[in-house]
Amino acid sequence: MTRRVKREDWDERCQHLEDARAYLAQARADRSKRHLLDRAIWGIWTFGEFAVNVALELTGEAPETHHNQAVRARELFGAGALTRDYSKALAQLAEYRLRADYSIYSTAPSVHYTPRNVADCLGEMEQLRIEIEALLKQRGRWS
Repeated sequence: MTRRVKREDWDERCQHLEDARAYLAQARADRSKRHLLDRAIWGIWTFGEFAVNVALELTGEAPETHHNQAVRARELFGAGALTRDYSKALAQLAEYRLRADYSIYSTAPSVHYTPRNVADCLGEMEQLRIEIEALLKQRGRWS
C-alpha cells in the first residue's frame, strides 16, 4: 500500500506544534501546571514522528513503523535529504514521551525535562517543519 501525505494530515500535525507552544507558555507562567509540559512533549513528538515519515515518503522510502525516527532522520541527513541532523532532538523526544506517557511506571531510566528542554525540542521540530514544507513544495506536492 502506497501512502501519500495529505495537506489536512500535515496541517493537523503542525497544529500539534502550535498546541505545544501554548502548553509550554502556560506551564512557564504557572508552575502548578507542569503537567502541561507532558502534553507539549506528546504534541512535539507526534509531529516529529509524522514529519520523518513524510521525508521518507518524499525520498521513496517506506515509513518508519517502530518509533526509530531518530535513526531514520540521521540516515536522511546522511543521504542529503535533510540539511540538518534532527536525530538528537528526536531521540530526546522519544525518551521524554515515554516519561510523559507512563510517568513513574516507565521502564526507562529516570528522565527529567524542564521547560527549556521542551522549548529546545520545539525549536528543532519547527525547523524540521520548515524544511519538510520546502521539500513538499520543491517536489511539486504543494504550492
